[in-house]
Amino acid sequence: MRGYVDGMALTKRSTGGERPAAVRWWYAAALLLAALTAGLELAHVLGWAHLAEIYALLPNSLSVGHGTIGLVTCVGAIVATAALVWLVRRNRRLAAPTATAFALQVIALTSLLALIVPVDVRLRALPPGTAPPDLAVLRDRWEYTHGAGFVLFAVAFALLLVALMRAVDPGLGAAGHRAEQHRGNSDPLS
Repeated sequence: MRGYVDGMALTKRSTGGERPAAVRWWYAAALLLAALTAGLELAHVLGWAHLAEIYALLPNSLSVGHGTIGLVTCVGAIVATAALVWLVRRNRRLAAPTATAFALQVIALTSLLALIVPVDVRLRALPPGTAPPDLAVLRDRWEYTHGAGFVLFAVAFALLLVALMRAVDPGLGAAGHRAEQHRGNSDPLS
């Protein structure tokens, strides 16, 4: 079909003049890294019930590996999404959700650096088996910031997915339905 690249409607016109293959790969990278980061944040959220015991037992090693991997995936997602913002900047239908996803990811990273890293640094400085007197306050800050990070990255993932769907099929409307009539078929997926 005319205008299709590798069976997909991702064209230079649909991406604002940029190469379709590059845009597809950047969306794939951004989606993967956003999903991994959201997954790591969700793991923190799921561990809330046992966080007090974890802090008491392992304050020096808590989240060292988890934090390193999380930071790498978070920064990677931001870099991939920033590249996408640049690549699709001329196409408003793709640029708006992509730029919003980028902003949400930057907010998540900023909150992580401002609120979680100081807690981790403070707890790592303690001798094993000891907890600071304000552990409940620190734990709440740590927990709620990870919860917010999960929500921000989950929404960013959804926005990137919306943009990718729009890029793949430019005929999709805002609600995900094709703009043309369904020719008597009531199934919107056909």
